[in-house]
Formats: sequence, structure tokens, C-alpha cells
Amino acid sequence: MALYRKSDLNLFKVSPQLKQKDLHRKFKMMLWPSLKPQRKVLTSWIKGFNRKEDIVTEFQKSFHSSFWEFYLHAVFKQLKFNVDYSFTTPDFVVTSPCPLIIEATTSNVKLNGRHESKRGFSDFRSMLDPPHLRKDFKRTMNEGIIRNASALLSKNLKFQSSYSKNEKLDTKAPYIIALGSYSQVNYGREYYYSIVALLYGFYYRPKANEYCIINEIKKGNSNIPLDVFSSPEYKNVSAVLFSCSVTFGKLTSLAISSGMKTGKDVLIVRHLYDKDFYQIQNVTAKNQESLTDGLFLLHNPNAKIKLSTEIFSKSDIIQVNLEDNFLVFSGGQSAAIAARLDTPKRLWSKSIKIRVMKETYVRFNSNKVL
Repeated sequence: MALYRKSDLNLFKVSPQLKQKDLHRKFKMMLWPSLKPQRKVLTSWIKGFNRKEDIVTEFQKSFHSSFWEFYLHAVFKQLKFNVDYSFTTPDFVVTSPCPLIIEATTSNVKLNGRHESKRGFSDFRSMLDPPHLRKDFKRTMNEGIIRNASALLSKNLKFQSSYSKNEKLDTKAPYIIALGSYSQVNYGREYYYSIVALLYGFYYRPKANEYCIINEIKKGNSNIPLDVFSSPEYKNVSAVLFSCSVTFGKLTSLAISSGMKTGKDVLIVRHLYDKDFYQIQNVTAKNQESLTDGLFLLHNPNAKIKLSTEIFSKSDIIQVNLEDNFLVFSGGQSAAIAARLDTPKRLWSKSIKIRVMKETYVRFNSNKVL
């Protein structure tokens, strides 16, 4: 059982095993004096994270996978889950309020793909572009599908080959794959489009503002199957916990929400999923982003062991189910995060920010009946 004590992990002391050339670009950015508020938020996430010191080395060298695990730990702690950290794997063996087996994974940029270090102004600005005006929407979505499919497949096979045969695990517990998408340079624009296509076969067409059902997409000379939840091969997966918005911007937004001064502005595009309508939020201490904002829990309708929606209901997690061949979204205390832009305050005045927010509101809702 997890004892939520102060963590003895020192994330920001460079591991003696690593040289400067080994350090991940984002870790080196985390050491900037101006990011002290973000470091404070991240340090709060790891309270009670009872892992060995090698995760510090992993965090400093590869960043995303450890960052995602730290975030998940904070989420489960907020939900008052008890985690048995005596298990090296799977990542999170939850003992209460009910048994759960949760395996964390990330999708990452393909070998020789365009990396975040190559992001330019147009990439940052594109976070405020609505799907129906993005010329690269299909390419972004398909790349997300391909990279996420690879990550899910490996963890599904891991359950079949290992966890299902582990006598120490409660194999009657729901199995959840927690997937953080860092699949491409602009992964933050994926929203839930790539994951609902991959899991349920619902492929979004932004210009028509509707879904179509397709079974596969092309990857070179091969095909990537969609609607994997309909496959018997995935019957052991009870649900997928997904986000593409656990980024530096998340740390900044949570720091601002808690009243810290960051020198940053965070704008969030929120999707009211029940009305199919968008709102623009300027994050402040009074207009906050929550820890679980941006998370989606996608249930497998064909799972051998079903996951109750009640377990994650006391959060801002949006839950997705397939009922009578319709996608049904429920839960959450706020509208879903469709995009987030994190910029230095010095880049724009109050009047320019207000104008950008108004223009973004109109552009996101321009293909809808206002």
C-alpha cells in the first residue's frame, strides 16, 4: 500500500550516471530559473512516489515516459487510490477502492521524425487553429493513430505474455492501459480524435463536423487496423486512459491556477462535448485548470472484465463509452481541453490577448450554428 509521504526523489540533481550530452532537452529547460513554479508543481506530483532512484536517471535522459508516470501518480493520489509499489511491474497495482492493474506507456516521435526541438512560431500558433481550418489535420491524426497503435499493442501483448500469468496479481481486476501521446511535434492537437478512431473506428471529418466509420488507415504499403476494441485480441483491456495534453503547458497552467507567478499566459480551448461548442479560457487563479483536465477514459465495450464508470467519476476525466454504435461522452466537471497555448506574457498586451481570444472563439465555432 502506498504511504503518501514526502518523496526522497531529487528530480533536479543531475544523475552521476549522465553527462551533459545525455540530458534530455526538456529536462535541461526544467532547470531554468524562470521555471521554478513549474518545478514546484512537478515536485508535488511525486510525493509518495515509491520508486527506485533509476527513474530519476530515466527522467533526465528520456523525460516523457517518467513525466507521464509522475503525472499518473498524482492523479491516482488525488483520487485516493492505494497503490502497491512493491510491484516493479505493472506500473500501478491499485488495491483500493477496488483492484486495478494499470500499465503506463507513451507514444513517441518515430525514428527520424520531426522532433519538438524543431518547433517554430507557426507550430505554437497552430494550437489555436480549429480542425476544419488545418491543412495538416489528416496527417496529424493518422500519425497519432499509428504511433498510439504501436504503444497499445506492446502493452496488450505484455498483459498476455506476463501479467495474466503472474500469480501475485489479481488477474480478475480490470486492466487499464494509460497512454500519454507524444507522438509527433504537435501532439497537443490530437485531442481525442486519434484515440477514438483507433479504439472504436470513429474517424473524424472536420470540414463536415462528423464521424465516419472506417476499418483501417494506410501506413506505407501496409494497413493499420482501427476499431481494435472490437477485436478479441483486446478483450483483456478494460479501458484506455488517454491524454495528449500533459506537457510543460500543464505544469504552467497548474502553477497559475494555484496562484503562482510564472510570467506566462495560458489560453485553453475547451470543447463542450454535450453541445459541440467551443469556449476560450484564460487561466488564472480564479479560472483554473484542474489536475485531471485533459484526461479521457475510453471503455472497451467488449472487455472480458468491465471497468465501472464510478471509479473515476470524482474527477474531471471525460469518460467515453460505445452504446448502440454511438459514442457517448460523460463525466467531468468542465468542458474538455481541446488545445492549450502557453506563451510568455511579454509577447502580447491585454488588448491583443482579448482580440486573439475573440478571434479564436469565432474560428473554432465558424462551422457550427451559433
